[in-house]
Parts: sequence; structure tokens; C-alpha cells
Amino acid sequence: MRHPEAPAQHARLGRLPPAEPDRCVVLESLDDPAAHVSGLSTRARFFQFAHDFRRNAKVPFEYGVRGDGLVLRLADAMDFLTRKDYGDNWVSEAHEQFCGLNLAGWSAVAERAGFHVDPASRAWRKDWVIEHRIAPVASLTSLDGDPIAWPDTRQLLVARR
Repeated sequence: MRHPEAPAQHARLGRLPPAEPDRCVVLESLDDPAAHVSGLSTRARFFQFAHDFRRNAKVPFEYGVRGDGLVLRLADAMDFLTRKDYGDNWVSEAHEQFCGLNLAGWSAVAERAGFHVDPASRAWRKDWVIEHRIAPVASLTSLDGDPIAWPDTRQLLVARR
């Protein structure tokens, strides 16, 4: 489900080697989905994730191909990039959207539900994940090609009634 607070920022996800988007499979039909996902390139995993995420999480996941990169919402890029290495539990991961809202968006949802958001709530970026898992295989740029800083990768929301 898309929330009105979802960031509308789009990003270009670059530096991914070629892959064919029409080569996705229904993972549940395989004896060993983890082995299949683990054997895919990062770009092929992206297309498999888009296929699985749309079907399982039941949320839109739109992207375009531009040169060697992909154009998509920053939130969608991060949903993929923060889970691309989870081959062993790929099928279950593709059922949940985590990056659709930033901390302000989640806080607004909690407040509308009658909660008070504690000031201890915060968002931060886990640089190790960026440096060792994401940046080696991808980069973020604006639609104009300007580099975009990596966004927060973690959120802690403390809310009370």
C-alpha cells in the first residue's frame, strides 16, 4: 500500500550489468528458490525482485530502463537494495514493503492512529551496509545524473498512547 507520505523522489540506479527483465521465474515453483536467486546477477535480482514484489507485496513497483541504469522511486530502490542479498529468505522478503515511508511518514501514521511519537524516535544510515553491500554494486543519481547521498537505512519509532 502506498501512503501519501511516501517520498516522491526518483532516483537513477546505475552501474548494474545487463540482464533481461523477461527472464523472471515463479520462485515458488522451484525446488530451491534460494539457489536460483543466489545465482543471479544484481541486475537480474532487481528484475526478479520487481516481479516478486509486485505480486507478493501487492504494491506498485514501477521502473524504467535508461542506458545501463534503472529509473525508479528512491523508496523502491532502497526496498530492493536493502534486501538484494537475502537469497535464503527471498520469497518471504518480497511480501513486505519497508521503505515506502520515511520516519516523518511513519510518525504521521502513528499520530493519526492516536499515538504520541516520542522524541527518542530517529532514523539513521548504517554505513557498513552501504559500504559493503550496496555501494559496490549500485549508485544513486538524480534524473539529471547528479549523485544522490545514500538515504537512511534504519528507523526507530517509539510511540505511546
